[in-house]
Amino acid sequence: MSRWSLEFASGSTLVLRSGVTVIGRSSACDVVLDNPRISRQQLLVLPRAEGVELINVGRQQVTSADDAIDPEHLARDGDPIEIGGTLLAFVRAWRPATAEFRWLVRVDEGPAVKLTHTPFLLGGGDDDDDLRIEGWPRSALRLHEVGPVLIATLECDPDQVLDPEADPSFDADGFARLHDGSRLSLGGVTLEVRSLAETLDQSTHLDGEDGGPRLVRLEPYSRGGILHVHDRHAQHSVYLAGRRFALMRALLAPEPPTLAGELVSVEQLCRAIWPGDPAKDETDFNVLIYRLRRDLVNAGLDVDAVIERARGTGMVRAPIALGAKLRFD
Repeated sequence: MSRWSLEFASGSTLVLRSGVTVIGRSSACDVVLDNPRISRQQLLVLPRAEGVELINVGRQQVTSADDAIDPEHLARDGDPIEIGGTLLAFVRAWRPATAEFRWLVRVDEGPAVKLTHTPFLLGGGDDDDDLRIEGWPRSALRLHEVGPVLIATLECDPDQVLDPEADPSFDADGFARLHDGSRLSLGGVTLEVRSLAETLDQSTHLDGEDGGPRLVRLEPYSRGGILHVHDRHAQHSVYLAGRRFALMRALLAPEPPTLAGELVSVEQLCRAIWPGDPAKDETDFNVLIYRLRRDLVNAGLDVDAVIERARGTGMVRAPIALGAKLRFD
């Protein structure tokens, strides 16, 4: 996986840590800019597998590669970042020499191919896809390495690759959680994934004692907020726009007597997310939770460990809250 840095126009370079880097005028920011026109908190920077996510939370216009950030944008290697028309930095990527890749994917009985980065794209495209499969739509499937598992996400219409009796590995949102030896039947072929690790813990502990999250924190901003997940080994942070942030908060702090981590009805969640708008229903909720789950997996989180949809019940819960300390800033 690539590491990311900001190469400032002044000549210095900042290696981006996991989590969020805050840029602004306030002395509490990680990068302090001495410019009275810039907001106290102007820009949030979060490293991702494919680039650097930029979220503009201030009053000045921020652009990257001529695209105005309103409010979020994924910057790639070499992209400039400008605040108020002034060049701040360039995004730079490099791959550590010690990077280890521990997954193989096999199509039918062909050779096993190593996943050399995450996400890894499979599809019928000539240029975009890492592994080309004849007859598949372009970039039809993504494989995301998330800790001890792979998360597969369908990127095309499920009817294009799923059999009429859909593969039960995929949930209603098109996500599948794969372990060593998992097999998928898609688009007329069979995919098998294998782990190169000597040992593979196939469970996700959430009790705070076995490497699971010890602190789950929600940090609000004007048009959304950041979910921070801290465990003993790492920190993951993901920016969630408006309603997605509201959904995450409703799951972590449900209306009493429901406790954090317990199942919550979609109807109750709709009322919490869209107060005063009774027209919002399960259809709107399904779109929202799909987008939220995509944000989580793109940030390197095990989506099923964060949000779980109970099949056929209309109930949702946040298992990540179990055994964790919750904080709402």
